[in-house]
Amino acid sequence: MALLSRLGKLFLGLLAALSALVMIYLAAALLGGVIAGDHADLPDGDAVTIGLVAGPIHNDFLLPLDAETRDQFAVFSLSDVPISHPQAEWLMVGWGAREFYTTVGDYNEVSWTAARRAIFGDQSVLRVDVYGALGDPDVVTWLQLSPAQYRALRHGIRQSFGDRPEVVPVEAAASGTFFAAEGRFDLLRTCNAWVGAQLRNAGVAFGRWTPIPTSVTLSLWRFHSGGN
Repeated sequence: MALLSRLGKLFLGLLAALSALVMIYLAAALLGGVIAGDHADLPDGDAVTIGLVAGPIHNDFLLPLDAETRDQFAVFSLSDVPISHPQAEWLMVGWGAREFYTTVGDYNEVSWTAARRAIFGDQSVLRVDVYGALGDPDVVTWLQLSPAQYRALRHGIRQSFGDRPEVVPVEAAASGTFFAAEGRFDLLRTCNAWVGAQLRNAGVAFGRWTPIPTSVTLSLWRFHSGGN
């Protein structure tokens, strides 16, 4: 009985420690969304409109397919991404964990392996898709950038693909094309943290650390919707 009692106390202690770590992580994620992060010193402006597409657990970029964007991402056409289609107006790019991104078709079907790798570390991939006219969907937040900021953002996203974008096969019923990406995904460097880093590196004011969707939402409110 004494042994069982000690094991029970150990289990409760571990559970309490795990709960504390989760609470610390979430608190840091919320604070990271509203505390300004260092960003590149580039002139701001409103000449270029980009979008952030909010999903249940992550955000994607929408880049306007102007001539320079088509040229910079022209290599995608070799992988059957219709970037040069005359009706293509927007390029969507999102970064994420390879196992999770390419095998999970529905969030109710997340495997333990995919979840474990997303938490402790996995190779990363980028999903690319092309859209025509969008209107003003509720899931998109529009941001205004200067030409210099947009060039820097576009360059940073392109660098995430490496020199020669490599297509990754997909098991899930997901739209778009997947490519191997630079960097590893884990609990600290998530898809949402990648979005924040790309914006800060492009001289856009954003939260210091944005690992969860709420962090991104708070950053958009704090720095781009009058919250400051």
